[in-house]
Amino acid sequence: MRACVGRLGLVRERGTAANVVGVLPGTDPRLAREAIVLGAHYDHLGHGGEGSLAPDQVGAVHPGADDNASGTAAVLGLARAFAAAGGAPRTLVFVLFAGEETGLLGSAHYVKHPVHPLEATVLMANLDMVGRPREGRLYVGGVDGGTGLRALVGSLPAPGLSLALRGDPIARSDHTPFYAAGRPVLFFFTGAHADYHRPSDTWDKIDAPGLAAVTAFVARVVAAVAAAPTPPAYVRVETAPAPARAGYGPFFGLIPEFGESAAPGVRVGGVRPGSPAEQAGVRAGDVLVRFGGVTVKTLEDFAFALRRHRPGEGVDVVVRRDGAEQRLRAVLGERR
Repeated sequence: MRACVGRLGLVRERGTAANVVGVLPGTDPRLAREAIVLGAHYDHLGHGGEGSLAPDQVGAVHPGADDNASGTAAVLGLARAFAAAGGAPRTLVFVLFAGEETGLLGSAHYVKHPVHPLEATVLMANLDMVGRPREGRLYVGGVDGGTGLRALVGSLPAPGLSLALRGDPIARSDHTPFYAAGRPVLFFFTGAHADYHRPSDTWDKIDAPGLAAVTAFVARVVAAVAAAPTPPAYVRVETAPAPARAGYGPFFGLIPEFGESAAPGVRVGGVRPGSPAEQAGVRAGDVLVRFGGVTVKTLEDFAFALRRHRPGEGVDVVVRRDGAEQRLRAVLGERR
C-alpha cells in the first residue's frame, strides 16, 4: 500500500509487498532442524503522509536511513558473514520484512507462513534503528523472554558499545508477533532521535563505526545461540504493575493483529502476560468490538476509547469469539 498526494489530499492505493527471505542451512545434523530468524524491516514512509512527524513536509522524500536502512544493511551483512564462514550449527533464516510501518504486516505474515517451522524457531533477533548509537549505547530488549538470554547477552564482549538490557519482549516492531506466538526474541535498537519519521533521517547521520559494532555484537549473540547445546526456551514475562506517573495513561495489554480486517473490530493477536486484558479473559483470536461503551471498528476507535479512562477504572469489554459476543470486565492498569 502506498500514499499519494494530490489536490484532494492523501489517497491510499493498494499494492503488493513481499518479505525477502534467505535460508542458510545448519551445519550440525543434531541442531540444523532448529532455526534462528534474523530480521529487519526494509519499508519506510515514502513521501510522508500518515506516520510522518513532519506534517508540513508531505510529499518530501523520507529516506529512513536509520529507520530502517540501518537494520536492513546489518541483516544483509550478517547473511554475507555467516555464509562466508560456512554457516552455523543451527539453521539461520534472514528476513527483510515489508509493511512494518503500516502495522507489522510482514512479520505477522511470516509468523503465519514461516519458511522454517515456527515451533522449531528458537530465537528471533530483530534489528530496528541500529545506526545511531549515542555514546555507544545499544538497547537489547527481550532478555527476560527466553531462558538464559540475559546472562548470555551480558557475558559477550561488546567493544565500542555500552549495553542496556531490557527484559520486556514486546515493542512496536517486528519481533512482537514472534513473541506473541511463543518464541523467544531479542530486539536490538540504538535509540530514538529528532530525525525519526522525518525527511532528515538521512545517510550522512549514520554512525558507520557504531553500526559495524552493533552488527558484530549481534553476530556474536547469534553465533552463541546457534551453537548452544540447549536453546533458549520461551518465558512468559508478567506485566508488573507500574507506579503512578502523571500523564502516562491507562494500560490494557492488548496486542492487535495488524492489517485490514474483513469485519469491523480489532482482531487480537495476543495479550501481554499478566495484563488487564489477560486477567479479563481476552484471548488471541478474539475481535474487540466494544470498549467502555464505545463501539470499536478500528485501532483508532480503540485508542480513543482507552484514552477516555484512567488507571484503576473498571471497563466493560465486548469481544466476538467463535461467532458470538462475549462480555468481559477489565480493571485498567498504569501505563509504563
